[in-house]
Amino acid sequence: MTSNQHSTPRRKDAKSIKDKAFRMGLYQIFSWRLCVLALALGFAFCGCARKEETPVDPESVFKISGNVFSLDPTSPMMKYLEISPIPPPSSKSQDLKEVGQIIALANYSDQLVGSRISWVELDPDYSKSLGFSFGPRTPAHVGDAYGVVTLPDEYLPQLKPYESVAISRYGLLASQTTARVLSIQQAQLNGVPILGEPLEVVFKIPDGQDWYPGTNCVVDFPMLGSKPFLLPATALLHEGQREYLLEQLSPGEYTPVPVVVLDTIDDSVLVIGKIKAGEEIVSRGSILVKPIVHQLLRAQGIGMNLGEVEEKQP
Repeated sequence: MTSNQHSTPRRKDAKSIKDKAFRMGLYQIFSWRLCVLALALGFAFCGCARKEETPVDPESVFKISGNVFSLDPTSPMMKYLEISPIPPPSSKSQDLKEVGQIIALANYSDQLVGSRISWVELDPDYSKSLGFSFGPRTPAHVGDAYGVVTLPDEYLPQLKPYESVAISRYGLLASQTTARVLSIQQAQLNGVPILGEPLEVVFKIPDGQDWYPGTNCVVDFPMLGSKPFLLPATALLHEGQREYLLEQLSPGEYTPVPVVVLDTIDDSVLVIGKIKAGEEIVSRGSILVKPIVHQLLRAQGIGMNLGEVEEKQP
C-alpha cells in the first residue's frame, strides 16, 4: 500500500477534529452567554422582589404613649399586620404549669459534733437573694429540697404561701410529688415593687432526697387553672422573659398583653392570660414591630434586670 492511500483518512480525521472543536467552541460561547443572561435576570428578579416585600422601618412611623404604641394608619407597615379576633376558649380548664429548678438540698452530715445536716446549693448568692441562707440554723429535715419557679405577676392575688403544688421531673410528667409554697417575692428596686416583672416562688419538697440542685422540674399550680385559648403561633411575640400578644385597641393602636404558653398544637399555641374572646389581636406580622415593643417595655422598666433599671434612675 502506498503512502497516498494512508494520507486520505488522516486528512479526514484532522478535518473532523477541527469541526468538533469549532462546534464545541460555539457551544461554550452560547452556554456562557446563557449563564450570564440567567444571572442578570435572577438579580433583576431578586431586586424587584426585595423592593416589593421589604416593609417600612417601623421606627419611622410610630408613637409611644404609656403602654400603647400607635402606627400611622397610612403607613405601608399596616398592610403587614394581620388582625384577627380571639376565638372562644377551650371548654376544659387547664392548670398553669411552669418550669422551675431545684436550688438546695439538705443532706445527712456525718459530723460527730454540730448540725446533722449538710447543705448542697446551686448558688448560695442566689439563695440569699431569695431570702434563704441555708446553714446550721436553718430549720429543715434531711431530704428537704428547695426550688424556685417564676410566674407572671398578674397571678400574685391568686397565690398564697403554704399552698400545695405538684412537682414532676422535666420530661417525666407521669412521675409526680407534692411540694409546698414557702414564699412569693416580687422584684423590687429600693423597696418598691417593679410592676410587670415575674414573681419568684420558692417551694419545698419534703423527702426529696433525689431532687439534687440544678434539676429542672415542672411545677403545676392547680389553683391557677383557667380555660386556654388556641391561637396561631405567629401571634406570639417573645420579649425579655415573657411572651406577648399585641391587642389592637383601635386601628393603628396596640398594647402588649403578657400571656403564658401551656402547649403547642401543630402551628398553634394554647395560652392563658388577661385576654377575652372577641378581642382583636395581631395574628401575623407582630415580629415586625418588635423594636417598638422592646422600646415601650424598656420605657416602663419591664423586661430588664435590676442593673439596667438602676442605671435609669437619676
